[in-house]
Amino acid sequence: MKKPYCRSFTVVLVAVLLLCCAVVAGCMIHQATMNGKIAQVQANLEAVQARLRKQQVEYEQYQQELPMVQAQLAELQPIADAAYEQEQAMRQQRKELREENAALAEELAALQAEADAAGDESQQTAAAIVRLQNALDTLKELGNLLE
Repeated sequence: MKKPYCRSFTVVLVAVLLLCCAVVAGCMIHQATMNGKIAQVQANLEAVQARLRKQQVEYEQYQQELPMVQAQLAELQPIADAAYEQEQAMRQQRKELREENAALAEELAALQAEADAAGDESQQTAAAIVRLQNALDTLKELGNLLE
């Protein structure tokens, strides 16, 4: 007859087997997660490599076009320099015109003040002429009365 295993050994054996099952299930889940991440990283890597190839093609194209563009730049540089000089001259002219405009505004204000003063003076002169004319008329009437 066989001797049955002791109860504690059976419990420990079942616990160890359950633990092994849990570890295996955990490893499988972890492996599936890692496989998903690896697939995502590989897709990203392929996209980056495609962009890199495109950039390399563009770079080579620009390298081929560079001498032609530099030649065009050399042709246009004198025109650009002349335009820059003209712009600087126009800026200086604008500055001078603003200064002249400010000076003329000051002169105009002074002349306006003089004109206002002269206007008051001319009004006083006109009033004095009217008084003198009245006085002359009065003197003529007196002269006519005395005759």
